[in-house]
Amino acid sequence: MDERKGIAYSDANGNARTRPRRRPQQSHGPFTIFAGVDERCPRTSSTLHKTHDSIQDPMSSSNLAPSISSSIYLTKPSAKPVITSSSYEAMCKYVLRNRQLRMLGISCFATWFLYYAASLNPSGASLAELYLLFSPTSIVFGATLFVVSQMPPLILRKVFLHPISPARPPTMISHIRALLSLPRSYITFATYVVCGGAAAVLHCRFITVRRWAIVGLDIFAPTPRHPFHLNERFLFLMLSNAWLGLIYAFKNLITSRTSVRYKTFTQPLASSILTTTRAGIKTTLYLTFAHSCSCLVAYFLFRRSLWRLVLHTPILGTLARPYIVTFLRPSAWPFSVRVIARLFILNATTGLVWEFTMGLFDVYTAQPIFITQFAPNPNATLIAGLHSSDVYLKHHACHELAQLSRTSSLRRKALFSDLKGSTWSDLCRELLLVLGKDYRKLQLKGKPAPAASVSKSAPPPNAPSLQKSTPATQIYRNAPPTTRELIANSLASDGSATKAISGIVGVAGTGASKIPRLFLGDSLSAPPAEAPKAVAKPRAPPLTGQDTVAVVQKTVATGSQALLRLMVPKEVVDKVEDWAHQTFFVKRVAWKASSVLDNRVMDVWAVEALSSLVAASFTEDSYGAVQRDIPRIIEALTSFLGALEEFLDEIDADMQAVHVHGETWDEAGELAERERMEREEIIEVVGPILDALRGGLQHIISTFGDRLVAFKFPPKTAKRLQAMIDM
Repeated sequence: MDERKGIAYSDANGNARTRPRRRPQQSHGPFTIFAGVDERCPRTSSTLHKTHDSIQDPMSSSNLAPSISSSIYLTKPSAKPVITSSSYEAMCKYVLRNRQLRMLGISCFATWFLYYAASLNPSGASLAELYLLFSPTSIVFGATLFVVSQMPPLILRKVFLHPISPARPPTMISHIRALLSLPRSYITFATYVVCGGAAAVLHCRFITVRRWAIVGLDIFAPTPRHPFHLNERFLFLMLSNAWLGLIYAFKNLITSRTSVRYKTFTQPLASSILTTTRAGIKTTLYLTFAHSCSCLVAYFLFRRSLWRLVLHTPILGTLARPYIVTFLRPSAWPFSVRVIARLFILNATTGLVWEFTMGLFDVYTAQPIFITQFAPNPNATLIAGLHSSDVYLKHHACHELAQLSRTSSLRRKALFSDLKGSTWSDLCRELLLVLGKDYRKLQLKGKPAPAASVSKSAPPPNAPSLQKSTPATQIYRNAPPTTRELIANSLASDGSATKAISGIVGVAGTGASKIPRLFLGDSLSAPPAEAPKAVAKPRAPPLTGQDTVAVVQKTVATGSQALLRLMVPKEVVDKVEDWAHQTFFVKRVAWKASSVLDNRVMDVWAVEALSSLVAASFTEDSYGAVQRDIPRIIEALTSFLGALEEFLDEIDADMQAVHVHGETWDEAGELAERERMEREEIIEVVGPILDALRGGLQHIISTFGDRLVAFKFPPKTAKRLQAMIDM
């Protein structure tokens, strides 16, 4: 009988039967752990088979380890994925990529709609023309305009984007000089000039395609002799729009729009776009209106001089003569009411589209990124973001940490209860490093850090002399010769004793000789003066190109100033000079504050995160992971607050020194208005970090109360805390 089939036996009637063989039950030591386990469950059955195969005889002498009571301990724990800063950066870049596509779509639609509205005929516009907005010609026109006039400035700003505001010089004139010394400024100027001119060309071309011949904005205005003669109206609009691009680029550089404009408060996206657009529209309309008026006046006054200059240029005049020869004729007058209206419409549309696109860029780059809740390990991913080398992404990590430290109780508890990892210690160390760097900068008041002094140790006695190795370069000045050496050298030479005595006198003048001048006669007190020799008068060096330019500039400035005083009343000239002095040469105290506190937004978020986590640890930190760092955090916050208050006192002293009110009521009122505006700018810079420090310390004090006595603080910190408690 095959044993695998079972056991043969006979029943009561004598019939042969086969009983299935029962599987023997394996022993697992003193505990029976697999009793009652359903074999049909695939998960438990696989675990059972693995366990049975791995444990053959737990009580044998070859296996000295005690018997294991559960299959959980027999499986190797899965390794946790290593989370680095690249994981957080990848998540943020995904969000930023989607935001960029959304921003480009909104900007393209705005460009398409505004330029189409600007191309409508003011006198014959009807409702039927609005349906042509979705025609293929209009769509191609809008897309081309966006690619040509809006994409290059956006790409340029993304390339030159600064995560924090760069330090600015104290005066406007020095700020302009610093900007003009950078190559990227000229790249920005050229980009906006080309984009402005291209937008004008496409705008005029679209109007021509729609057959508005009454406007006369074709590129060419042919004559019988010159079939490719250019249209002066078209050139005037193109030059005006290109000049607007130069002004707008200069405005963006002056206002430091190349940096991210963070906000210390969270605002919905639609509200941020509306606020930014509303603030920029008014300024842009004023700028474009003033620009259009100045272009009209300047072209009216210098039109003939401009084209004469072009025609008399050696190479350019020869090439351009067949295309602009009729511009100097008296009958060739390009202006009309329609052209002037088209100038204002084109400049306003170009400025509004640029401002709207740049405003969208400001909003989307400063919008916070809350992404770590979708990560497998949210807290570890957030800590990895704090360790990121990208300052821009580190700003977003600090902002998210400050937000969840105020709102998410579950994330805080998970942070405090992570005892195996170093989540809290890494977070605390990184935030204190951020505050420590800016605290050091605040102590130096924006000045560069002093170089570390290197102590010069004396060379050993057996060290070789350095003079033998470097005989050609003498670093130290030789000691003056003694009186005995001078006399010996003079006697050994062919000179007379008078030279020796005059040498003695020279040494006495230097203080190295011990012979007083009282014992020297008048004839020996000074060397005899030689008779003056006739020296030929040197010729003046020839003027270089730079000297000639400087002389011409000085002459033109003097002459123009004298001519201006003759043509314009003295009061107006004095007002203009005072305005120019106050605008370009007076020290900007607010710029000093923004340069010292350039990383102030990240400081605000770091202070809010630390203070909120410390206050929440009073009830949520069951293991006391935060308690050992509370004295250090409070000391850091109070030290930063003290340094900031000292800096504010210095700022106030600078404001009083710069803004000195005049004697008359008008001068006093005007200077007081300027001082008020600058103080508001200083408050906008310093106010958020000052409020965050005071509010964070008050939050900690109100939460812990008298229990802060259990911690030990330095005397200065304890004194400030006591003062805040008594308030």
